[in-house]
Amino acid sequence: MARELEDYVAERGLARHEQILPDDFVQWIFPRLVAHRRPRYEAIAQRFGYTVDAREAETVRDDTDFLALTAAAIERCAGKTRTGFEPETRRPCL
Repeated sequence: MARELEDYVAERGLARHEQILPDDFVQWIFPRLVAHRRPRYEAIAQRFGYTVDAREAETVRDDTDFLALTAAAIERCAGKTRTGFEPETRRPCL
């Protein structure tokens, strides 16, 4: 994070860290954080993930709907493997 902070200060032409605008820094750093973490999240998803259709996700209004959607995704995968992946592909089952 220290290197990113120095990159931000240099890119913005700031003389001191005290000149950093918090909202601007967050908007600048967030895509970098996501890009940095994406391989970790993808590895977790490949091992333990379930897939839901975007149209199903649009119907979620509250925690009860979310749990029902999650349960439905797990049920669709029943019998594939304990982790919910198709054994031959190691991809989340649909």
